[in-house]
Amino acid sequence: MESSSSPWCHWPRSAALIKALHAAASLPDDKRVAVTSPFISSENIGDPMDELARQHNINRSSKLNKEGVSANGIESSLKMFAKSGCWQQILDTTSAFLCAHGQGPANSSSETATATPATDTEDKQPTQGDGPKLHHTHKTLQVWLYRSVALWKLRMYATAFTELSTFGSFDQMDLCYEYYPSMYPDKKGSMVPFSLRVIRAELPAQLGQVTEALDQLCVLKHMCQMALKRLDKGLDEDGNTYEGTPELKQASQELWTARIERLDYGIGNCLLGQKEYELAMEVFESIYQRSPSAALANGLGRIALLLGDSPTAQNYFLRAETEEHTEHDKLVHRGLVSLSAGDYTAASDTFQQAWDAKKECTVAGNNHAVCQLYMGLLGDATTSLAKVLEPTANLQELLVFNLCTLYELQSSSSVEKKQALVPRVVDAASDAFDLKCLKLSTITS
Repeated sequence: MESSSSPWCHWPRSAALIKALHAAASLPDDKRVAVTSPFISSENIGDPMDELARQHNINRSSKLNKEGVSANGIESSLKMFAKSGCWQQILDTTSAFLCAHGQGPANSSSETATATPATDTEDKQPTQGDGPKLHHTHKTLQVWLYRSVALWKLRMYATAFTELSTFGSFDQMDLCYEYYPSMYPDKKGSMVPFSLRVIRAELPAQLGQVTEALDQLCVLKHMCQMALKRLDKGLDEDGNTYEGTPELKQASQELWTARIERLDYGIGNCLLGQKEYELAMEVFESIYQRSPSAALANGLGRIALLLGDSPTAQNYFLRAETEEHTEHDKLVHRGLVSLSAGDYTAASDTFQQAWDAKKECTVAGNNHAVCQLYMGLLGDATTSLAKVLEPTANLQELLVFNLCTLYELQSSSSVEKKQALVPRVVDAASDAFDLKCLKLSTITS
């Protein structure tokens, strides 16, 4: 996640925000009131994986020991949970932590919430007489970031959107370091991680509001471009004379350039989701011109195939191959071109070669089975895809969904065959695994 050190915390601020911060500078700690009051949802967040294990009488052991999570180690604990795919545990941990910091559900009291007490120096905040408790720190904002990522991974987009909406624009003065001089002396900038702003902008697309998501992403991109232009002119992000070192200025310029690229990827992915392939091609091509890579060339080639433009696709694949230099990738590219042309026999043979050369290449293995299905070889397709799924590392949602679909087409005993996959999913898959891929009627979420 993001560091609190410069230049990561820089974000262009409005004149009104700068004026408000100047006015608050002379206030004592006990007169600084909270302007932003975010809170977590009171929704009862269940665990579908645990429910599936219960339905099938499977003893699901925890991947991690839940003991020992403290306020001192909250960020390292969350990082460990994320690395292990324990997204439900992140929700539990962040709920407790945020409740302890006065950001629990709106209809509950932090005093009655079960939570880990704050013991870190950073979280010992000024008390107040009249206004709400000051409860924003770099750490609480990082916790919000982990929580939002977890909600996204678990496809709880509406909950994530509702919770982040309680922050408003993210540009209030109590989300700035300067508002807490006793905690952050001589530090300035926003405590809001850039990634949290991006998640908030992209969430509407997951709720069917793609236009709103594109608008918000473009607003963020404009802010980043403005910051970069100011730096190029010898100013800081707020438009004042730049006073940092040349090394720090270069780091800032590289940071804003990377942020613009991240937003371009978000815009391109929104367009892909709407099947606006030509517009998406333009966006990704502009990224490729600035930062060419084999992965992006591969992606552009596949979008070109969706548009039925085989020559352009092959051109991008050739660019990728010049950087990758592997026979395996050439085989995958050749198979994709044959598949898009409807030559299933040639595509099947090519994907088989690619799969034999690299068993972890699920793209080759899955597409080999798809070609066999198109050729009318249902039994062979089912056998091939089942072999692809044998390694635990290949237990992916798309492959499980496709195999369950083949079971339904092939046999009246498909339910039993699909149920046979449940123990493997429960044992090896992360909390983010979409259980609907198993296509079992008992699974509702």
